[in-house]
Amino acid sequence: MVGLFLGWWGNRHKLSHQRRAAWLGAVAFVGFGISDYVEIPTLGFLPGWLWAWKILCGATLAKAWYDWKGIDRTKRVDRQTVLFLLLFLAALTVALQQILIDR
Repeated sequence: MVGLFLGWWGNRHKLSHQRRAAWLGAVAFVGFGISDYVEIPTLGFLPGWLWAWKILCGATLAKAWYDWKGIDRTKRVDRQTVLFLLLFLAALTVALQQILIDR
């Protein structure tokens, strides 16, 4: 639902970089939702390829956020950047732990 809303909402904006960012975010949300359905049979113990899929969706959402803001309004160190990096590191840490436990 969020992905469809973002796609519809993004088409209403005049700036082309915001339309592209909204569609990129919409695709990422839909991809993340599909990965959640794929995750159901794993009972929370994700294989490495599913972790990669989820991390890629998260990175795509971060890119859509920065594309939406525009490069001229993006600071190197702001709250969103720190949050995105911390969430990425947390997901990577959990993924590596699960992959190592699989062995």
